[in-house]
Amino acid sequence: MIKYFHHYVPLCNIETQDELDSLEDLMEIPFIIDNENNHGLLRLIGRPYQIYVISVSMPNELTTAEKTRVNEQIVNHMIAVLKMADPFTDVIRYKDGFINLAKETDNERENIGAIIKASPGYGFGIEIMKEVFIQTYNKVKAPLLALLAESVNPSIPVHYKILTHIRLLEILYPDVMVRMALLNQYENKFKDVGVSERLFRNAIAEIRTRCAHGISSGGADPFVSQAYQDHPKLISLLKLLREVIQPKINESLGIEFNLSAYNTEEF
Repeated sequence: MIKYFHHYVPLCNIETQDELDSLEDLMEIPFIIDNENNHGLLRLIGRPYQIYVISVSMPNELTTAEKTRVNEQIVNHMIAVLKMADPFTDVIRYKDGFINLAKETDNERENIGAIIKASPGYGFGIEIMKEVFIQTYNKVKAPLLALLAESVNPSIPVHYKILTHIRLLEILYPDVMVRMALLNQYENKFKDVGVSERLFRNAIAEIRTRCAHGISSGGADPFVSQAYQDHPKLISLLKLLREVIQPKINESLGIEFNLSAYNTEEF
């Protein structure tokens, strides 16, 4: 049996393999599969300051279902890390999925058979990406990082980013009374935002409903598009929510993110 199965997820459009030899391994992280004897290898392939491909290699003896599960976990977490480095990072997609390239070989490290025409840069170094991946690749931290990465994605409308932050707030502060006490500390800043007449701690449910295209109990209209009248207020609310969660998210992840660096005046 061929020893290794290699899965490649391109971040940009695929070209020919004429320049294949110029690509290099920018980062590699060995990982254990299900705490057993099976080991895999995650690599980022590209050129300095340009990441072209996410590569995941694992023993070929795994079942198809096991390969799919492991690959999805590793790739999705690596994408979350890359988005924190550069929110514009994304993979090439086909319909609702990724473009997937794969090969089977006896070599643990195998180059991809096609290269990429263009690639994203990144906002912090490869070694920091490696640290973030290793620090957060577990059942507790990975979902938090996934939500955080979603919240900085430029293609997601502001009201959906607010929904993500509300969910993060609930996860980080599961005790309702503690969560309310925290929001009380930001009451004056929340009033300045002007998105609700309610107290901050009481407005969260209304805001969630309106951001999810519902009508609040008080009859306020939902936030539907990026052209709505309250959009500037939601930009301010997003900035405030980032300020609220930053200390706890950094403590929980063990990573010092500066969430204000992701603030924009986007429309």
